[in-house]
Amino acid sequence: MMEESAVCKTETLKNASLVAMLTLLFGALGLYLIWLCSSTHVVLMCALALFSGGVLLGFLFGIPRVDQTGKKNASGNAPPDGDRTLQESNLEQNTNLEQISDWLTKIIVGVGLVELRTIYEYFQRATVFIAGGIGLNGPQQAQPLAAATVVYFITLGFLSGYILTRIFLAGAFKYADAQLASRSDLQLLKKTEVASLGKFNAGDGHAELAKPVEKAATNLAKYSLNQLGGKPEDYAAWAKAQLIKKNYEDAIKGYALAVSQFPDDIGLLLEFAETLEAAGRPIEDVRTKLLTAYKKINARTEPYQVLSVYNALSYVSLYLDPPKGFSDAIKYGEEYVTRASGSVAGSIWVNLASAYGQKFAYYSNFPPEERKKSEVDLEDVRMKALNAMKKALDTDKNWLDTFRMLMLKDYVSSSGKPKNAEENDLECFATDKEFRELLGLEPI
Repeated sequence: MMEESAVCKTETLKNASLVAMLTLLFGALGLYLIWLCSSTHVVLMCALALFSGGVLLGFLFGIPRVDQTGKKNASGNAPPDGDRTLQESNLEQNTNLEQISDWLTKIIVGVGLVELRTIYEYFQRATVFIAGGIGLNGPQQAQPLAAATVVYFITLGFLSGYILTRIFLAGAFKYADAQLASRSDLQLLKKTEVASLGKFNAGDGHAELAKPVEKAATNLAKYSLNQLGGKPEDYAAWAKAQLIKKNYEDAIKGYALAVSQFPDDIGLLLEFAETLEAAGRPIEDVRTKLLTAYKKINARTEPYQVLSVYNALSYVSLYLDPPKGFSDAIKYGEEYVTRASGSVAGSIWVNLASAYGQKFAYYSNFPPEERKKSEVDLEDVRMKALNAMKKALDTDKNWLDTFRMLMLKDYVSSSGKPKNAEENDLECFATDKEFRELLGLEPI
């Protein structure tokens, strides 16, 4: 249905353009004939002036109106700042020309109706003036041609100005407005942080985005990559819009292009990794992007980005097969604790506790002799897991529910939803008295 509509619009545009071109062609032919018949160039200049006046009049009548319906809400009041969308960029537009057009067209029509009786008198004066410049024998022959010149070229100019304004200028205005809105959308999305892999706070889910950001993402997601104008810094914002709208495959294309232009941008690599994870791509692909970001960390990297990289790496590693999974999670978690040398985010401690839980469960299944060869002290691993849980709870007591979910096999959330079977990192401590006491559970 949409394709048929597009074809109809194209055909209409072609037909209207053809009419306009034929009208202009006949006008040019008429000017040439008048020039052949006249002894001077006065009539030619008059015809051009009439044509230009008609074009201006057609332009005034054809100027498109700016859609201002978004400026006010249903109550007639301007919406509060927090509810204004980027699509309301019309608030920034200068509509003086539109207002002048509105005033002039009303004045012209009004004066024309009032002075209707005298119009013919002015018309006769104009034909007499133009007839004087036509080299025919006497006014009897020249004045009819002059009258035809006035009527034809004013009408031709008006129709040409109106048709061209409606067909081409209206589209140009609309395109310019769309470009203004899209630039505003791009700027807002560039400043918007999207959730990274893992949780930084116990209450984190996918944080609800502000309405302006949601609407900017909706607007921008309608564009294709080819419509962005080829600016590399815009690709990431477009990809972020696709990520917000859950168009993961398009988001992957956008981030791939953005990262190829800015390979050292850690923020881009983190968002790319999150997009791959959300799209269900293999965990190794996600980890590869995170490792690339990890290698880009230097002394000038923002602390927040450093935390994001380490948190994501330790979190993603937990989903790799053991022993590599928990070994890497412990490696990156402990490396960050050493690097931070101070306050450590609770999310890092949660990932470490989960990694130690995986390690404890893995080596608990080893026969004593093999475990001895591996030089793993299960009591030491247990204490590290317990200590990491305490550290996380010191930063935020709300991590308590997360730990209960990881430790209790029959855990059910407050909404009545059972936990994912994969979230079992601490189930090996389900009967441990100290762990249960720490989480406020009755001993078994």
